[in-house]
Amino acid sequence: MRNLEDAPSMASRGIRIALVLEDADDHHRQLLSWLHHVFRHVIVIHPPGGSPVLGVTVRDFGGVLGLEFTNRLLLRRNRAVK
Repeated sequence: MRNLEDAPSMASRGIRIALVLEDADDHHRQLLSWLHHVFRHVIVIHPPGGSPVLGVTVRDFGGVLGLEFTNRLLLRRNRAVK
């Protein structure tokens, strides 16, 4: 998508995913809300180098997005096997 004006026509043609880089400002939250009304699926991409990717579970904390990172190597049975 080159600009936001293309989003409704893309959605009407069957495109169901919009990719957006994560940001914390109010304008970006409004953009995500708008895209969520236009596209069936919106994926927020975290900037590279920020957080681990493996073992991530999404959690809802009363409307606040949470990411839970799990290190399975710290489980006793996994340490014993290793």
